[in-house]
Amino acid sequence: MTKNSERAIDAKLTRRAFVGAAAATAAVGLAGCAPASTDEAPTKDEGEGLAFTGEDEFADCQLVYGCCSPECQHHLLKGYVRDGKLVKVESGEVNESPACARGFARVEMCNSDKRLTKPLKLVGEKGSGDFEEITWDEAFDLIQEKLQYALDNGGPKSIMSQGGSGNFSALTGAFSTFVGWLGGGTSTSGNMCCAGIDSGLAPVLGQRMQLVRNEIANSNYIIAWGNNPVISMTGYFGRFQEMMDNGGTLCTIDPFLSETADKSQEWIQPWPGTDSAVALAMLKVVIDEGLTDEEYIIAHTTAPCLIDKKTNAPAFADPADDTTYQVYDPATKTIVAHDASGVTPLLSVEGTEIANDYVTIYDLIKAEADKWGKEAVEAESGCSYDDIARIARDYANAEHAMIIQNMGGYQRTENAAYATATQVYRLCSAVILAIAATASMTPAAPPR
Repeated sequence: MTKNSERAIDAKLTRRAFVGAAAATAAVGLAGCAPASTDEAPTKDEGEGLAFTGEDEFADCQLVYGCCSPECQHHLLKGYVRDGKLVKVESGEVNESPACARGFARVEMCNSDKRLTKPLKLVGEKGSGDFEEITWDEAFDLIQEKLQYALDNGGPKSIMSQGGSGNFSALTGAFSTFVGWLGGGTSTSGNMCCAGIDSGLAPVLGQRMQLVRNEIANSNYIIAWGNNPVISMTGYFGRFQEMMDNGGTLCTIDPFLSETADKSQEWIQPWPGTDSAVALAMLKVVIDEGLTDEEYIIAHTTAPCLIDKKTNAPAFADPADDTTYQVYDPATKTIVAHDASGVTPLLSVEGTEIANDYVTIYDLIKAEADKWGKEAVEAESGCSYDDIARIARDYANAEHAMIIQNMGGYQRTENAAYATATQVYRLCSAVILAIAATASMTPAAPPR
């Protein structure tokens, strides 16, 4: 594989070219930003228009601190304020890595003549774009009026709380809390960012989460599946590099030769839309070769839970309560609650007296995985089975392993939840000690 760095080895970039490119990109230009110090004396040609005075032109500014809200690292930003106006932004002192142009561009965001500084009220028809400025008091009165109307005529459920724009939904949590004080509201199901994770992760492992970013450097095998942490987790990629420097392996699964794939020791290119087939083929290798950790699967996943063959639905003790999963207790040969004390349920009920009426979720997963042997997965994904099997074994045998799923391109498809779930089961089946379903969080407790 030819590295991107090798392709670009002949590239030339002068200071003038860089400054010109930066000026042409609105997000990069920083109003009032002091030039970087340099030991090289600029030539007349290169330094034209630049003033290297050696003086701190921001010495009179007030310093303020804030957080860059996008989740690449939530960098601490240091702002320089003069006469009530933000004139410069730079990284705060405690960042793991420098902030990027998006954070620095806060200067232009705050000072843009297109920025709204007063509330606007629609006075024309929807879609007309006909707005007029109103005062903040008028805006608050209007919001109160509309909320009260909703509460009086439809109740709290008629109020929907939705975020996703602006400063990365910085106010979404606050508004959701406010709606909660009104008696609760209605929210959307999933989102464009993590809907596949939300829908595929919780049914397998539950919803209680804990941060695992600090464990990246302590891993020794990481799969970046369909995502690009070099770009989407810029601030944290140093931890991936530390993991590799310590002898660990980074594997990228992505049709595209991304920046992360370029830095990885392993890279396979499944055709777009075939991620589930690759995950199931890996799962088949793990199961067939006895690399599963059955104790973990039973204790921390829904794998032993029963499915009724007649309805093809979970065998809930109470059909109205979707938390009342049931399992098969081989000691008493009875169906019991999934959280029954002292019970070690069977992962598979094949060959038992209930096999005609029930299967376990594990049985269904294994049946799906069995379909994806060498010929099937190569024809479907375009990947070498030998590569897929080697990655499956290496991952399963790693002492501390992670699958980084979040922000994967495959999650923007109609089968995103299925692809996520197959990867999660693949993750759970391996003998691993450090488990991460996403780069930022992983379930900490079993659903049982």
